Amino acid sequence: MKNTKTKLAVILTVLTMGVVGGYTMGNLQSVKAEKDNPVAVENRHYKYNVVMELNIPDDIPTQNRWQVAINNIKAAKNQLDDDIRIELVAYGDGLPILLKQPVTNASGKVTNPYPEYAAQLEELSKMGIDFVACENTMKKIGASKDDLLPFVRSVPAGAVEVIKKQQEGWQYIKAE
Repeated sequence: MKNTKTKLAVILTVLTMGVVGGYTMGNLQSVKAEKDNPVAVENRHYKYNVVMELNIPDDIPTQNRWQVAINNIKAAKNQLDDDIRIELVAYGDGLPILLKQPVTNASGKVTNPYPEYAAQLEELSKMGIDFVACENTMKKIGASKDDLLPFVRSVPAGAVEVIKKQQEGWQYIKAE
């Protein structure tokens, strides 16, 4: 009887170690896979998901708003580091910060980029911040995807992107 109890205890110990060890190895493998796979990073669960809307009214000095938005993103990322995912959605008068070159619409109106912000945005992009441009605004100002900074992606409608993110449970911040 004693041998049976001892064998049972050994078997349970080995099984427990296997389950815990397998769980731990699985976690380690998933961390490595996440670093090697951008899709895994996209699907990673963050403690904080934030969508920031950058659509600046005409009566506000645009450049001041852009710098405030950049500073807010930096502060959040510095304090919350790997716990936060931020997506900045730019449309309307907020979009030119994401341009790499001047664009002209069909009426001849020129929209100029603001290259003084490009380095800061690229740095934030390397930290995992997503920058999204509104294709509706791009059409209005005569911009194409080739006119965007290389790390910027586009969506059909910036406002709809913000709505979708909020529906998915993302926190909303209006860049002001």
